[in-house]
Amino acid sequence: MARTRRKAHQSIPAIEWVAGGAGLAIVLATLGFIGFEAFGTEPAPPDLHVTISDSTARSRGHAVEVIVRNDGQRAAASVVVEGVSGGARAEAHLDYVAGMSESTATLVFPAAAEPASIDVHVIGYTTP
Repeated sequence: MARTRRKAHQSIPAIEWVAGGAGLAIVLATLGFIGFEAFGTEPAPPDLHVTISDSTARSRGHAVEVIVRNDGQRAAASVVVEGVSGGARAEAHLDYVAGMSESTATLVFPAAAEPASIDVHVIGYTTP
């Protein structure tokens, strides 16, 4: 009986050992990365940037679509975006902008507004 076990162990091809070792290395590397991300550095706070993407005239005003990009790793909630064009002011509220992502909002001005003359910025946000 001992002789058949020894033969069975010797008959395992080398490629199986290589594949098993490679699989083990991948699993250990993945677990190490997850551990580093979980217990390593503190995630970067929200870093919000606003840019104008589109501007269209409407029957009762002018709509300006803006993109709010979060370059931070943490999310931002209750984001308030403000746009000012001349004396006109428009505001939009976004519920949530996830970390390393972007969301869109539309600011509506009562009169025509040229995108170059509009100043858009984030007024404030909370971190969930």
